[in-house]
Parts: sequence; C-alpha cells; structure tokens
Amino acid sequence: DIAVVKLGGNNSKIRTLPLDRNFTNHSTAGGFTVEPGNRTNFEPQLSISSEDFKKYFFEPGTYNFHVILKAESSNGAKNSERDIDVTIVVPQLSEITIPGGNTEVTFIFNTMQQYNSGQTKSIPNQIRVSNNEKFEVYVKSSAKYFYANGMQTNLNASVLEIGAAGNSEKVALSTTSQQILSNSNPTIDKDLHITYTISASSAQSLIPKEKKTYAINVIYSFTAL
Repeated sequence: DIAVVKLGGNNSKIRTLPLDRNFTNHSTAGGFTVEPGNRTNFEPQLSISSEDFKKYFFEPGTYNFHVILKAESSNGAKNSERDIDVTIVVPQLSEITIPGGNTEVTFIFNTMQQYNSGQTKSIPNQIRVSNNEKFEVYVKSSAKYFYANGMQTNLNASVLEIGAAGNSEKVALSTTSQQILSNSNPTIDKDLHITYTISASSAQSLIPKEKKTYAINVIYSFTAL
C-alpha cells in the first residue's frame, strides 16, 4: 500500500501525511503567503517508519512509485503539476549477530551425576539473524580438538552437540559446517535459542582426561536459498 510512505517537507507549513492515489492537501489552512518574487522553496521529504519498512520492504528487489506534486491557488483558478519518480532499492540482506555479548557457554563437571547423565545448556535468544530470503543456519568449530592453556589437546570437538530451537536434531561439532536450521522463512531480527549438549557417553569419556579448563570456538553462519 502506497500509504506506508509519508510525504512531508522542511517547511513548517507542510504537513507530513501518507501518500494517496488522490490529491491530498499537505499545506496548512490558509496555505502559503505570497513571497517576494512569487517563489516559495521547500524540500520534499519522504519517510517510512521502521516497523513498516520491516513489514513491507524486507524482500529484496526494486520498488517504484510515482509522486505528482500540484500547487494550486486558493480559489482553484491556477495550478501547476510536476512529477517525481521514486525508486527504493532493497538489496539482499544477510546478517547474524550475538546480541548482548552472550558469547560464552560453560560446562562444569564436578559431580558423578554430571558425568553419568551428561549436561545440556540452553541459551535463549543467543543468536539473532536477519535475512530477506529463505535461509539455513550452520555451525562448525574453529579446530578439530579443544585447547587448554593455549595448547591443542586430544579432546575431540565432537563431544559437544549443538542444536537450534525449531529443529529437533543436534549435530556433533566438527570443523565442517553442519546445518542446524533449514528452509527458514525470510525474517528480520529473529532470535534463535541455541542448545549445547554433552551427552552421558561423552561426559564419561571426560573422566580420564586431565582436570583442566578446555575451550573451543564455535562459529555460526548462514546462507540464503
């Protein structure tokens, strides 16, 4: 609907109103006074609210519309029209962020129950994605093995499984990108809940490992379909 676009101007006499297929009076009651030289200058300004932009313009493409400006004397005896072609270009958008700096997930194993049962950490709204085409989300690790004190260990990245809300399957972490969300509809600022799991069998494999802090980087990415 063309009414999502509003027309105003930098002159106080110009009201900001939605565009319409019919002529709309954007000047205040009484209109403009006669200026020396019969010239009144102002800068037309088009605007779209952030909510309307998210709702109507997130699909990539070129949007066009035509604006006709008409100046008319108060008695309607004289008028003049000018046309303006307006183009809004929306390029393909792909953005993935971690809002709030929520970049660390910590597992602590210090009871037999934790080793016998494993652990799961669910991080709500950890990742935020925006894509104006259908998309898929992938995850991979920065290395095949965990590191401790800056040195590579023999603890395989695959002990950690990762999944996303909306997809019941988890993937074992590896250096190969693996899909955790598929065929998702175009969206703006969609928050994803991410789940991290060390299963019971993987937790038990930690028992003989040297007692220290192990770390690995997890990398998220996505692609448009």
